[in-house]
Amino acid sequence: MERTTKENILKVNITTWNVRGIRKLAKLKQVLNRLKHFNSRIIFLQESHLTASEIHLLTKRWQGQVYFSSFTRHARGVITLIHKSIPFQTTRVITDPNGRYVIVQGRISMLEINLINIYAPNEDNPSFYENLFLTISTLEGLYIIGGDFNCALDPNLDRSSQTDTTHTQTRKILFNYMKDLRLNEVWRTRNPNNREFSCFSSSYQSHSRIDYFLISTELLPCVENCWYNSIVISDHAAVCLSVRLGEVDQGVKRWRMQTFLLKDPSFVKFIETCIDQYFQINKDETTASIRWEAFKAYIRGEIISYSSNK
Repeated sequence: MERTTKENILKVNITTWNVRGIRKLAKLKQVLNRLKHFNSRIIFLQESHLTASEIHLLTKRWQGQVYFSSFTRHARGVITLIHKSIPFQTTRVITDPNGRYVIVQGRISMLEINLINIYAPNEDNPSFYENLFLTISTLEGLYIIGGDFNCALDPNLDRSSQTDTTHTQTRKILFNYMKDLRLNEVWRTRNPNNREFSCFSSSYQSHSRIDYFLISTELLPCVENCWYNSIVISDHAAVCLSVRLGEVDQGVKRWRMQTFLLKDPSFVKFIETCIDQYFQINKDETTASIRWEAFKAYIRGEIISYSSNK
């Protein structure tokens, strides 16, 4: 267990926005001006439609760090922007070759944090989230996950039609991992019975709330506000989150095994081998209680090692 104290308070405005393409310079400038109006310092953009060779259109207009995952000039693409005023020290970046997500792991002062920008498939695709969350679960630190999830968590409240039978498996996977990783959907937590929409579909003439933030439970007390802006420039609204990152008090950090690992056959086999080896070596020389306490420390270390190397 580790004990930490509160760090200097750092209030940050974070915005996630599906911009539906920013290859045209006029639209890129519109988007950046609106983000400036929001005073956004950490930004998750989806559907940039910028290729690796075109990302300079944005980098030369942004003062700070830029991380991206591209696909084609007409589809997908995610970009994470971190303003130079944010003392974020990047330690690792994971990008999706299909332009669906970018994960930026780093540190603000003593706070380890993972910034995860998602543009999920439109169809019911639980395997996308399975693979993504298996990667996310190996990362140390707290989570701020934002983006276009393409899935309304509560169809009764989050869709104008109040029906959605097309994303049942995706929704189930999302709820399972939210529970395992102790993630909270910020806006709904603060607005349990309200209705708000983030996307308008001209094809179906319907509204839905499929853009949102999932954050670690430890960050919830640090949230000042979370709100949806008007649907302009794109057919999605920008979602803003105001959070005091430097005020996080992680207190006593207790290790908690991620239960989804038990569904991994290779993990189960690995643990069975570890258990057999431990009790072959540690037999009756000590009391049962001492062996048990030592075993818990040993198996915890083996699980952490397995997860970090997955």
